[in-house]
Amino acid sequence: DLKVNLGLRWERYENKNSLGETFIETSEQWAPRLGVIWDPSGSGRSKLFASAGIFYLPVSSITNVLLAGAVFQDHTLNLFDGEINPDGSPSEVGDTIFQEIRDGEVPDTRETISENIKPTSQTEIILGYEQMLGPVWSVGIRGVSRWFNEIVEDYTIDQGLWNAYGVPCLDPAEVGYGGGYCYNTGWRLGNPGTDFEGWYDVDGDGELDRVFISAEDLGYPKAERRYFAVELTFARRFADNWSLQGSYTWSQTYGNYEGAISSDWGGTGAGINGSFDLPAVMEHGDGFLPSDHRHNVKVFGVYAWNFGLQVGASGFWRTGQPISSAGQHPSDPLTRWWEYPTLYTDGEPRPRVGV
Repeated sequence: DLKVNLGLRWERYENKNSLGETFIETSEQWAPRLGVIWDPSGSGRSKLFASAGIFYLPVSSITNVLLAGAVFQDHTLNLFDGEINPDGSPSEVGDTIFQEIRDGEVPDTRETISENIKPTSQTEIILGYEQMLGPVWSVGIRGVSRWFNEIVEDYTIDQGLWNAYGVPCLDPAEVGYGGGYCYNTGWRLGNPGTDFEGWYDVDGDGELDRVFISAEDLGYPKAERRYFAVELTFARRFADNWSLQGSYTWSQTYGNYEGAISSDWGGTGAGINGSFDLPAVMEHGDGFLPSDHRHNVKVFGVYAWNFGLQVGASGFWRTGQPISSAGQHPSDPLTRWWEYPTLYTDGEPRPRVGV
């Protein structure tokens, strides 16, 4: 009447740049698993089940490419001076106010990560019950809970370097005005909401310096995503040429981090999102996330004729997602310079719908 499954999974990831050099290695990934099934009736017509486990995720491929690849980029902005030509181009340009150049060289591996990085992991717990009703019908209920323990994201340490070390060219008052401007040099891979341990050329002498930046100086909150759901199911086993199954799920997804893909701003690629890129991007970010569809209904079935032809159909319905209002940050120079969407509209906070 009782079955128990126990497991322990060990995983290791090693990410290399295009020169074959390791820039991130995570090996302490121990993932315990537990599954229990019990038949309280002892007749095989009921099932009480539970499972729990920890699951790890690797770093998104595009994140590896952008941080540790041989990327070439030439981006120059100049003041406008003169008139607009018929083809839309300026007749003259003024002084250069910003220049960003990535020369196609593979960066030093120390310039890519926080050395105290921990891998992305999620915990999942499921508890449910299923009961047969008659010879072919069954009904069930289960509860699901998932939450992130830690996440890995690409983020900037510029604000933290200014707060902790006062790097002159990272003065927020100088954003976008040339001179010693060095924004966009502080991209790192790490765990937002924790301290940063790594390397940066603090004094501008061309040599990397060992740096420690507290989570408070960095200014990022800890990433959070929690999912809770209750699912009701029914099923008719295949008999008399047909079968039918369906479910209704009530769920909530809340926190400040949707995941590797951010549907807030129409993201479609894993790792291409604005979450944690800059501290001000995360302001007012706690609440129900875009993946929160409160009610879900699914039905699918099949009919088979005796001469061998089968036809199946499925359908689902779900409620819409929370709607957020985005705009330019009223004061933060970094998000304004990079034109990042933030949870402000007309200069006023527009927080996510609260839990």
